[in-house]
Amino acid sequence: MAKRIGLYIDHEPVMPGYTHAVERVLEGQGYEVMLLNQISREYPFSGLVPFQDNPVADIIVMDVSLTPKAIAWDLLSVWFLHDEIGQKPVIICSTDLLDDTIRAHLEKRGCTTIAKPFRPQDLTDALKGIDKPPEQEHKPELLW
Repeated sequence: MAKRIGLYIDHEPVMPGYTHAVERVLEGQGYEVMLLNQISREYPFSGLVPFQDNPVADIIVMDVSLTPKAIAWDLLSVWFLHDEIGQKPVIICSTDLLDDTIRAHLEKRGCTTIAKPFRPQDLTDALKGIDKPPEQEHKPELLW
């Protein structure tokens, strides 16, 4: 299997142990992890992925604030319009996902959401759900 790249964005890393735990989960699922901390409006959003010579990540995991003026909305807006990045799976982890309207809005746009606080198993389950091949249409067997 080809090496998979996962981009983990932690908007405001508070506890290094938390980032390390998420990194371990991603690596346990076969991803080489690129970390991006401290995103701000000063970054050129469309340039965040791909990083210089690195390929576009196979999956993007964001641990971000989703308040109305949060930078995550700007980042998602740019990514969704990008031909290659817009096709990548995005997992969004946030305390703001306790608001069902925000959660439904993101899920309608194809994002997987995990409300914080979450367990490592929640992230593992989300990754497995994304990695699962599309279900094959069941065709009945002919009996004659």
